[in-house]
Amino acid sequence: MRRSVILYPALLSMTVCGGGNPTSPSTTGGGLPFEAGRYSIELLGGSDQCGDIKIPQAGTGVSFVLTLRADATGWTGTTSSGALVMHFQPSTSSMGTPPVAIPLAGTASGFADDEAVTAPPGVGIGPNGTRATFTSSVPFSGGIPSGLLPGFASGTINGPVVFSRNGVTATCPSGAVGWTMNRVS
Repeated sequence: MRRSVILYPALLSMTVCGGGNPTSPSTTGGGLPFEAGRYSIELLGGSDQCGDIKIPQAGTGVSFVLTLRADATGWTGTTSSGALVMHFQPSTSSMGTPPVAIPLAGTASGFADDEAVTAPPGVGIGPNGTRATFTSSVPFSGGIPSGLLPGFASGTINGPVVFSRNGVTATCPSGAVGWTMNRVS
């Protein structure tokens, strides 16, 4: 199974300890400090919470690339196939957002197949064959560490996500899937 190192706690510590000041709101993209371009996304759910403790497993993790572009209310990210669309917008709620972070919310619709984009270079780990599927407009929330890394965001999917592989499925309930996003180009 592929594992990723998530550095968010270290980034949060640097932000809280004075590693950066809140960024000025952007005039595009609803004020979220993203940049147009490609971002790697990783979705990870717990096998236990998602009912995937079985043989064979569906798998509860995928990584893929979204291309973000600004619109009037936020940012829209689309996979290269166009099968998954995620819309990010500013949020007034700081529920579940670490201190000194810019809160965001959004929706996801469609599906994304694992592209193994978070595997370390040269390791030779290919796509795991898992697909993550969102019904229409599944909500998510999260935050961007203020002023520290505007190309990084993380949060929680606040609706169901269905993972599937080779005819086996696992359904993760609201809150059981976390997401991270990093700018790649």
